[in-house]
Amino acid sequence: MATKRTGVTAQAREPRSTLSAQAPDPGRGWGAASLPTSIRRLPLALGLVMGSLMIAAPAASAATYYAAPSGSDSNPGTLAAPWATFGYALEQLSAGDTLYARGGAYPEATGMTLATGTASSPITVVAYSGETPWIEGKFHLNRPSYWIIDGINVRWPSTAESGHLVKLHDGVGWEYKNGKIKNAVGPSGALIAGTGAFPGEPSGWDFHHNCIRDTLRPAGETGLSAYHNLYVSRTEQGVVKRNILFGADYGANIKIGPGSDTGPGTDDATVKYNTLFDGGQKNVLLAWASSGNQIFRNIIVRADAQAVRSFELSGLGNSLFDNAWTNQPSVFFSEVPGYEEVERYGNSKVAPNFDSNSSCQGFHPQNTDAQSYGRYG
Repeated sequence: MATKRTGVTAQAREPRSTLSAQAPDPGRGWGAASLPTSIRRLPLALGLVMGSLMIAAPAASAATYYAAPSGSDSNPGTLAAPWATFGYALEQLSAGDTLYARGGAYPEATGMTLATGTASSPITVVAYSGETPWIEGKFHLNRPSYWIIDGINVRWPSTAESGHLVKLHDGVGWEYKNGKIKNAVGPSGALIAGTGAFPGEPSGWDFHHNCIRDTLRPAGETGLSAYHNLYVSRTEQGVVKRNILFGADYGANIKIGPGSDTGPGTDDATVKYNTLFDGGQKNVLLAWASSGNQIFRNIIVRADAQAVRSFELSGLGNSLFDNAWTNQPSVFFSEVPGYEEVERYGNSKVAPNFDSNSSCQGFHPQNTDAQSYGRYG
């Protein structure tokens, strides 16, 4: 007798579009193995659809904002209606955003923890083309990861103590460039430092094409070595390059190292192609537990003592090489004997014969032997 096609025999196949022939075992329910192929494939199909939707979803667009001394923080931050203060404007920025600062004076003190950019979407704060913005007060940025500060100038408008005028704490991948910093009254014109709250930070930072000048000691102070133009403390893997630093009469143009002989030092900083002039007792101070720092291709001119001095240096692997120096008793001096040595070679006594030495626009070497060193080398 022929088998009826309406039934299911041992040899017959169930159509894939039905479930009737594979009813679940009442004690087990639908197990994965017992599900029909069409149902087992649903999660995969849904995942592919959802994945394609996620890939196709547009990313949040970066925004462009403006600040101007004539603006208002109640404005929307447009070119026609800009914000008024850096303190407000910086807090509005997120990854990929750009803030253009119009020229003029911003009398304010700024100190805040910032939103985080990314390597592909940094947060940029830049001077409006052809204009010169001046912050007249402290400019302190906490953890500016993947920020670019470009062409922002900072000065201290009074003779009262300012502390560190510019402060860059922690963060990774940030860049500070093309700015002027002047007339700080206190420990430094600019401090780059790790707080210890974020191990390994700051790192991957780049401080370049800036001019720092005329850091003064507070009234009533008599110290000769505590007031620096640039102070690099407890950092990792950063670069100081193509800056002009001058007029640190009571300290160093650059101090590399922590503030005391306890705790971590400054590690793996590269100081290259800078022009350093008139650094008080020394142009560069290298101190305490600082390791792996390299100082090369700089022009180092006129200090009361040495071009570079170390103080109780316990860190290893520091080197001083291929610099041009003059108008100092010697290129290097270890202030306290018995500590670690700095590797030194190839440093040449060369007089640069600057075109001028009193402004950030000067310091162009006229001596061809010096023209491959320093800010313009």
